[in-house]
Amino acid sequence: MGRAVHEAEESTGLQICVYLGPGGEDPRRHAEQLFVTRGLHERPAVLVLVAPDARQVEIVTAADARQRVTDADAQGVVTLMTQRFAAGDLIGGLLAGIAKIADAAGPGQGSGEELPDLLQG
Repeated sequence: MGRAVHEAEESTGLQICVYLGPGGEDPRRHAEQLFVTRGLHERPAVLVLVAPDARQVEIVTAADARQRVTDADAQGVVTLMTQRFAAGDLIGGLLAGIAKIADAAGPGQGSGEELPDLLQG
């Protein structure tokens, strides 16, 4: 998983972080809090939160990334991932989602500052 995220970051220049874990009572709120507490809101970044316990996927994009990964793109990523998850393919769904984010964003150049690819709650 880390390798797929790293390759997507290299090709897009975006910081892409994946959180796989509990979503709490409100997975969207949890994703937004993680986004801010990890400093992702301050750079071109995308956070993918997958909360299997809540059966929910959330994608949060920073303002600097939103033109490259639109809300429609994010919804397409969520749809792709949840289809794979429903078929019992968690890892395949995550990998497909990361690839789809990279495709949507297209090529770009990053700041060179590296953040963790996988976040823990």
